[in-house]
Amino acid sequence: MSLNKYSKVVTQDPTQPAAKAMLHAIGLSNDDLCKPFVGIASTGYEGNPCNMHLNDLSKNIKNGINKNELIGLIFNTIGVSDGISMGTQGMRYSLPSRDVIADSIETVMQAMAYDSLITVVGCDKNMPGALMSMLRLNRPSILVYGGTIAPGCHNGKKLDVVSAFEAWGEKVSGKINENEFSDIIKMLVLAPERAVECIRLTRCHQQLKQWGCLFRLILQILQLVLIKLKNVIWLEKLFLI
Repeated sequence: MSLNKYSKVVTQDPTQPAAKAMLHAIGLSNDDLCKPFVGIASTGYEGNPCNMHLNDLSKNIKNGINKNELIGLIFNTIGVSDGISMGTQGMRYSLPSRDVIADSIETVMQAMAYDSLITVVGCDKNMPGALMSMLRLNRPSILVYGGTIAPGCHNGKKLDVVSAFEAWGEKVSGKINENEFSDIIKMLVLAPERAVECIRLTRCHQQLKQWGCLFRLILQILQLVLIKLKNVIWLEKLFLI
C-alpha cells in the first residue's frame, strides 16, 4: 500500500497541473511530489505562555520529518487561553473553540490532501480539539504535547497558577503588601527562556538551605565538643588542686 494514498490525487494525477505548479512554487521537486505529505497542525500563538513556543517546536518536527523521506507542511489553527479568559465574557468562547480547532484542522487536511497528521498542542481546549480532528480524519496521526508551563518562583518558593489566588487572598487579608503581591504575579508563570533561570535559582536556594542546615549541625557538634573540653579542663584543675 502506498503511503501517499491521499496526496497522490493532486501530485500524481496528470489532470492536476495547476496543483503541481503550486507545489513546485513552495519549493518541492518532482521527487518530493512522490513522497507522502504530513500535515503539521500547530496551535502556537503569542498570546499564551502554554502555546508561544509551539511554532518553533513545529519547525523542529518538520525538520525531522523531512529527513525521513516525507514532506512536512506546517499550518496553524486558533487557540484560547482559559487562564486569561476565565472570569470574563471571553470564557464563553473557550469550550466552542474545540470545535473550531477540530473543524479547521479537518478542513486543511481534507482540502490539501495530506496523508497523515501531527498536531502540536499545549493547552486545555486545543488538545481535545486536535484529538477530535484526528478521530474524524482516521488517518495516521500523532499528537505532540508541548509540555506544561514551568512553575515560577518567588523567594525560593515554587509558584503555580493557584498561587495567584492565594496571593490575592494574602493581599486582601493584609499578610502581604501591594509590592510583594505584584512581585509574585510577575514571577507566577514563566516564559520558556525564563523557566531555566528560575529552576537554577530555586535549586541554588535549596542548596543554600541544605548547606545552612549542615553548618548549624557542625556548630552544634562544636559546641558539644567545647562543653566536654571545658568539663575535662575543670576536672583536671580539681584533681591538681
